[in-house]
Amino acid sequence: MSVNYGVAWVQVYLGEIYDIHGMDTRGDCWCSNGHNEQYYITTFKLSYSLNGGQFNYYVDENEILNGNVGATWNIPNRKTFDKKIEADTLRIHPITGFYSALAFELYGCGNISL
Repeated sequence: MSVNYGVAWVQVYLGEIYDIHGMDTRGDCWCSNGHNEQYYITTFKLSYSLNGGQFNYYVDENEILNGNVGATWNIPNRKTFDKKIEADTLRIHPITGFYSALAFELYGCGNISL
């Protein structure tokens, strides 16, 4: 599998505006029957939007966040955000990785009135 790092992204629409406090990321592993193939994202950028149109980067467009150092599907890499993110749409932009697999969970509160 090939990923065009720096151009591709994963986008999630949350359905309403959330105050997002952090996230967990995980990779994946095909580790059975003699196979030990790991897939994960090592660095990424994060952007967000209130309307799915104009996106802003978390901190700025040069801010690169650390992902996983191995597949670790059962041990998440937890990020707690210092900067408040209010968004209904989030994008994860992979920068580097190993074959690229990504699972993530977001942590926050919904029903934010602006």
